[in-house]
Amino acid sequence: MGKLLTGVHRASVSAALRVLTMVVCVIAAPGVFHAFIGAVSALPHLPTWPHLLVGFIAGLAVGRFALRHLPTLCILEHELTHLLAGLCFFCLPTRFVVNGRGGLAGHRSTPFPLIGPFVNDFVTLAPYVVPTFSVILALLAPLWPAAARPTAHLALGVTLGFHLSTTARELVINWTGRVLARADNGAPQASDIAQVGFAFSLVYIPVVALTLHGLVLALAASGYAGITAWGHAAARGMQAVWVPWLARQVGA
Repeated sequence: MGKLLTGVHRASVSAALRVLTMVVCVIAAPGVFHAFIGAVSALPHLPTWPHLLVGFIAGLAVGRFALRHLPTLCILEHELTHLLAGLCFFCLPTRFVVNGRGGLAGHRSTPFPLIGPFVNDFVTLAPYVVPTFSVILALLAPLWPAAARPTAHLALGVTLGFHLSTTARELVINWTGRVLARADNGAPQASDIAQVGFAFSLVYIPVVALTLHGLVLALAASGYAGITAWGHAAARGMQAVWVPWLARQVGA
């Protein structure tokens, strides 16, 4: 009985935290969208914008090719994103499987218990919101010599295009309530989306994905200063929407 009550308590806490996360996402959404548009608008002013564009188009084509002819590569990238997202919060991997049936990336819980439910949801949905290789390249690109910047931005465009192409397909496949088979033992398992909930995913995925993609583009446009610029743009976007709304509520 004690274990049952503990399980019910954990489920209740997770559900409450997901509702809180959804509220935060809704509040942040206008700012995130505003900052993302600002980051995209800054790209044409870059001397390397053709490299980003060509790389992005090439990445879309590579992603389409990989989905059709190299599906295991796409599965590997998907599961690697789960694994790396967990490592960011010191979730040590316990299992990593990639085969013809699919993939699986198991991990231990984060050692930070207060944020455990948030971490679990982030790791579960990471492949749909984190352009893994783009984030790595964007963080490193400002350190490259100026002469190598075009190559860095070309590679960044390729990874962004690849992620968009493959993730769109993965969302279609995993937006399902039907039971799937685990890659390691064939046991029944819910999809990533079903595990965290469809309503939660519908709010969480676009907001977090736009946040991370916007930061990647801001880094490409302005280096590390782009992170601060993105934060200011996000704050202005939220202020422009929510301050007038609050004023109307008070006035009513």
